[in-house]
Amino acid sequence: NKLQSAFGGLRTAIAATGIGLIARNAVKAATDFEKLNQRLKILTKENGTYSESLKLAEEAQSKFGLSSIDALEGVTNLQARLAPLGSTMDEITAIFNGFNTAAILSGASAQEQAGAMRQLTQALGSGVLRGDEFNSISEQMSAVLKPIADQLGVNVGTLRDMAAEGKITKDVVVAAFKEIEDQGAGALKELIKNDPTMTFKVLANQTEKLSISVGQILAPAILDATAALTKIVQAVDSFVKSPLGQTVAIFSAIAVAAKGVSVLLPVVAAGLQKV
Repeated sequence: NKLQSAFGGLRTAIAATGIGLIARNAVKAATDFEKLNQRLKILTKENGTYSESLKLAEEAQSKFGLSSIDALEGVTNLQARLAPLGSTMDEITAIFNGFNTAAILSGASAQEQAGAMRQLTQALGSGVLRGDEFNSISEQMSAVLKPIADQLGVNVGTLRDMAAEGKITKDVVVAAFKEIEDQGAGALKELIKNDPTMTFKVLANQTEKLSISVGQILAPAILDATAALTKIVQAVDSFVKSPLGQTVAIFSAIAVAAKGVSVLLPVVAAGLQKV
């Protein structure tokens, strides 16, 4: 009975820990998603493309197997870089879809995709693809080079020199990614359909969606409790730093010291008697 009781208590503790971990992950997913959502609202306030941006991110989940957060983050980052330059929603859509199409068809790793996208957005932010940005993209996402060369009417081998001369402009890059999106659509659809790993990606993405939904329900209560706890900690800190708090701390230290002395004195006395 004692053994069964012990195992029962352990099972309960493990279950409680698991539920707590699930709840924490759900709240984190929900708050991360909402943070991106609010950022996108701010970025698209002037050009009025918030709804279109959300639709682009939503479509990307099924088209490219992206998670809700990854898709929204990708669209948001492009808006942050390109919207201030006056880029239209059509241009942002062409770059986003073309880039992800090239990434999947070329088999680029998640790390390579992240690095290439970072360099691409930096280049587009300046209006020209050149130097380190061109080198990074050509190494991590070489599939985009031929469409760029096609737009310029040159061979791929001459692109490095053209990049140095500042001839690979934002308009050229946008047109190249539009070409990738249009020409690669069929191959992409076929690859996604026959890719066995997509089954696991779909499950993971649906799990993330569920986690975000649960987190959105739990977040208000947890955030309120966290805010209340923060106020308590701040109040305690203010009290400790106040004259009254320091006085209490001094008397508490004296009391502890006195108690320690009262415990040690009999021990010392007993030791002296033995001497």
